[in-house]
This record gives sequence, C-alpha cells and structure tokens, in this order.
Amino acid sequence: MIWAFARADEVLRLETRRDNRDGAYVLVISWTDRPPQTERFSAFKSYQARLLVLERQLADEHWTQLGDPAILPDGWRGPITH
Repeated sequence: MIWAFARADEVLRLETRRDNRDGAYVLVISWTDRPPQTERFSAFKSYQARLLVLERQLADEHWTQLGDPAILPDGWRGPITH
C-alpha cells in the first residue's frame, strides 16, 4: 500500500509491502527533501511496532494523510493503523 501525507509544502510517501523473495516486511519512506529510506523486518511484530511508532511521529509532527491508501496491484501491501 502507499500512503501520502502532507504538511505545509512538504509531502511524505509511505510504502508498505512484503518481499516475496525472502518474506521480509518492507517499509519505504520517501520524504520531500531526503533520499528514500528503506527498512526491512523479518518479524511481523517488529514491523507492526515500527509502523505504530511512525504513525505517532507523523501525528505529533502534524502530518495529514491525503486520501485513502492506494493498493498496488502486484501483491500484499500493509498494514498501517489509524
């Protein structure tokens, strides 16, 4: 799934996916002013915990979600909570 967030003139893109080659959970964070950051997790609980921390961080920093998440057609993407 892909989520888009905005704050002032900044845009943030989050992509969550499962790597079908090795089963890893992947989080890609694309910030407006930095190179994309990729994080990989072998355990779902660690992945889920990271997403919850990131969600709280974005809320604390006043990011606003833009629309609904987009589901990519090539496989599993998720989850992130609200």
